[in-house]
Amino acid sequence: MLLRKLFFSTLFAFAFLAPAFAFAQSDEEDRKTATDTWALHLGTAVVSKPEFIGSDNDEIRIFPFIQAMYKFDDRNEVYFRGIQGGYNHHFSDSLKLGVELTARDDRSPSQDARLNGMANIDHAIEVGPWAQYAYKDFKVRGTFRFDVSGEHEGYVFELQAKQKIRIRPGVFVNGYVETEWADNNFMDHYFSVSAAQAIAGRPAFNAGAGFYQSAVGMNFTYGVRRNVFLRVDGRMNVLHGDAKDSGVSFESTNFLGFVGIGYTF
Repeated sequence: MLLRKLFFSTLFAFAFLAPAFAFAQSDEEDRKTATDTWALHLGTAVVSKPEFIGSDNDEIRIFPFIQAMYKFDDRNEVYFRGIQGGYNHHFSDSLKLGVELTARDDRSPSQDARLNGMANIDHAIEVGPWAQYAYKDFKVRGTFRFDVSGEHEGYVFELQAKQKIRIRPGVFVNGYVETEWADNNFMDHYFSVSAAQAIAGRPAFNAGAGFYQSAVGMNFTYGVRRNVFLRVDGRMNVLHGDAKDSGVSFESTNFLGFVGIGYTF
């Protein structure tokens, strides 16, 4: 019981990093050779992000980050990025499958007075499988995640397409687009307003399943020297459908930014 509490306390202590790592993931293949059995990236970063999904207020934070990978053999590896962790299996040069665990941001009236009367939403822990197909430097990835923390008790499906442009060794750009679909439980938990919670300017609202968010982004990685790298990310999120129409969504378009410098061991 004590270990379980310690695990979740540590996880939640870093949970505000979830949106940052959702778009600041690095391709481990870019900073390890075929013979490496492990890679460790340590650094510090500045991130600007909305306080919660649908927020029109941004917060800026400075934080340390850790990314690590351990390869059991040519086909199997485990990784850790911030509060994301998982397992990869390479079926071939083109097909890669895995399982990932991640966290989702919380929301409370203390973050915005316009949420007064709404219930607190704690950090949700999600886990699920993903599959990625690559053709040269173009990748398509689908991820299915379901709640294992008992917070929203729903599931989401994310589809992403990414294109890498290699400028020179150690310097490259990734551009990507993605969209997310969520079930009724997820949408109801984050976007519905019950009759008891309805006030002037926040009418009762029943959010249903559907595509609720899309994003377009780009990240740039520059190898300053052999083991030092600079990472710059930019991302625009756009809410759709019931997520956009909800009375607890105050902005349908959000911008996220990430600047970090790290060292590879």
